[in-house]
Amino acid sequence: MPATDRRSATEYSGRLARWCVGLFVTSALVALAAPAGATDWTGSISNDWWDGANWSTGTPPDSAVTANIDTTSPNAAVLSGSSASVGELSVGVSATGAVTVSNTSLFRTTSILAAVSARQEY
Repeated sequence: MPATDRRSATEYSGRLARWCVGLFVTSALVALAAPAGATDWTGSISNDWWDGANWSTGTPPDSAVTANIDTTSPNAAVLSGSSASVGELSVGVSATGAVTVSNTSLFRTTSILAAVSARQEY
């Protein structure tokens, strides 16, 4: 085998190894940035965001969780009084969903996916 063929194979192997390491590191960083889990709003008890019985996991979402709100029945979600942080917020993507933020509450999230138009009321 000529020397140029061996060098090309060695260069190719090195490039392939660097590409695989880069892909692994990028995948790990994306995985670290994504919320750890998800919870769905059921509204089965009340409209109180902070009542864990209104969420499929039994606890209100936090900054490591995706909150999915795809129902307004029996109770639409209301965040009132305290501020909330969620990893991601999804409203009305699979079905009709709504969340009301009132009484000087703040919502902190890395992303919001809403399939419905947003409306701000004063």
